[in-house]
Amino acid sequence: MVATMNVSDEIHVERGFEDTLTSFAGIMGCTLGSCELLTLTNTVQFDDYSKYVYLMPDKEEKSNRVEKNYA
Repeated sequence: MVATMNVSDEIHVERGFEDTLTSFAGIMGCTLGSCELLTLTNTVQFDDYSKYVYLMPDKEEKSNRVEKNYA
């Protein structure tokens, strides 16, 4: 199971996403026989953040992440 989200690693843990997804993967494993969880946090939504109205914090961080990881 692959879970992607636009939150930082810290928020992922603080808000309980990690526990919820781990529980869900356990249920999937019991139902389907096997389930591995891959979580991707702080995902990038746009190739160029200057083209969009983006109200989330750290627009500059996201732009730098695009340049560093996807250029």
